[in-house]
Amino acid sequence: MSFAAKKKLKPSADASLAETLDLYLAKLGISAAALANAAPLTGILAEAEGGIPAILETMRLARDVPIIGQFLETYEAQTVKDRELVPLEGFAILAGVGIPELLGEILLALQRSSANMVKLIALSNHPNLVRRRVEYAMLPEGVKDRDAIDKALRFLPTPKGTTIVLPPELHPAVAGVSPDDVDTDQIFPDLKDTQRLLTDGDQE
Repeated sequence: MSFAAKKKLKPSADASLAETLDLYLAKLGISAAALANAAPLTGILAEAEGGIPAILETMRLARDVPIIGQFLETYEAQTVKDRELVPLEGFAILAGVGIPELLGEILLALQRSSANMVKLIALSNHPNLVRRRVEYAMLPEGVKDRDAIDKALRFLPTPKGTTIVLPPELHPAVAGVSPDDVDTDQIFPDLKDTQRLLTDGDQE
């Protein structure tokens, strides 16, 4: 079939698809006009690595977020064909959730998922990294690696940063502050605390 013939068929195919979509929208009770005026969602999420399927998996991990859970409950209750034909905006309308708010929660869910994945990759590979560092440290030229390992294990003192002493009259806010007053847990929080903040947010 020639290119010209294919071009002639395309408007007909588009019209047929539009008619089919209209039928599915009517079946689900979604207004075609509301869908046409809805804020974009499908096109934005399709740009993500892994596309819409990856986004949906991330959303399922954040099902406890009310707006995401409400959307998924509606989306997953429909048939496979419904989900193939109707854009995500339609299911947001059907679920009664705001698309900008839903998109914001999806982005937060992606942030939490990415942070957890980074931790997973880093922690699961850390033994191999240490093993490789030890291998280099055993070589004659591995001075930096040996020093790094010794400092990490507290066999060598860690260098202290520059200390600037200001007279109290110049900066009374720092007067009387000693190193013992500094809470190192705030500077280097425990991984469990970081996970709590990623999951629940700062409650203070």
